[in-house]
Parts: sequence; C-alpha cells; structure tokens
Amino acid sequence: MPEQVTQVAASLAPRQHLEALHQGADGYITLARKDGGYRQYHYRLSEALAVLDEWLGVNTFFSQSTYYRPARRIETLRELRALYVDVDCYRVGLHPEQVLLELEMELYRRSIPEPNLEVWSGRGLALVWLLRPEKALALPRWQAAQHHLCRQLAKFGADPAATDPTRVLRLAGSVNSKNGAAV
Repeated sequence: MPEQVTQVAASLAPRQHLEALHQGADGYITLARKDGGYRQYHYRLSEALAVLDEWLGVNTFFSQSTYYRPARRIETLRELRALYVDVDCYRVGLHPEQVLLELEMELYRRSIPEPNLEVWSGRGLALVWLLRPEKALALPRWQAAQHHLCRQLAKFGADPAATDPTRVLRLAGSVNSKNGAAV
C-alpha cells in the first residue's frame, strides 16, 4: 500500500469517500441503489462526482474497482483500487465499536495492516485498504490478499461472499434501509 495514503477523517463525506478510492482513475465507476429494485449506472470519476447528489439517499453503493467499459463484470475489470472486507459483526453479536477496539488490540499491525478506511455500514463495518491502482492482471495476487484478510476477520463476522473484485459497498452519507442508520 502506498505510504502517502492516510486514513480519511472519521466523518467521511460521500465525495471524499468516492475520491479516496478513485482519485486519478480513468476507468468507469459504478454507482448503484436498491430502492424497490436495483439500478446501477457507470460514470467516469468527474461525471460520478457531478451526479453524486442525485444518487445519495437510501441504500447507495459504489464500486471499489474501475472498468474499461460501462459494465461491472470481471471481464471488463480495469483497475483494482482497494482491498476490502465486509464485516457483518451484528451476526456474531458484536457492535462495530467493539470490533474496532478488538482489531486495534489483536490484529492491526500484527497479522493485518491497519485499514485506510473504517466505514460503519449501518449494522456492520466495511474495512478498506487503498492500493496503488493495479491492472486486472494482478487479480490472482489481489484475490489471495483479499481471502487472507477475510480469514483473519472471520470471528468478527467477515462475509466471505463479499470478496469479489466487482463488489459494490455502501457509500458514506447514504442510509441503510435495514435500520435507518447513516453510513
């Protein structure tokens, strides 16, 4: 991970969240929303930032990787821009603050690096490690790192089904409809 990347402030604005992952990206980024149905659109970063206010609301997500074409599929993958783990800590009876404290004491800087972003998703956490953009050719190495992080965080409720490179995660500033909590 690049040394110049620093953790974004605790109160992350949607624009900061999108820029933290995709600053300098020249591929397509996916914005998605679940509101009765599922819809997604693909934008260049400048376009995504221009329409971001229209997307904010309940259940807003964005891609962690970029794509050559406006299609969120593995065969159109352009850049891997982050590693991430979706920690569904509520499933194992833990609160996000409790998980963060335990991670700090047990795992960070020991078996896993400290993430650049710790995003409360409304009921759980999304932990994100920013990368220098890696081309899709790095996918096997990326997958190995992704699975390592997920295994290390398993006891905290890490979701092994959320480790694919085309994943969308909740956008800071949106709302989780399952409990009405802000992301």
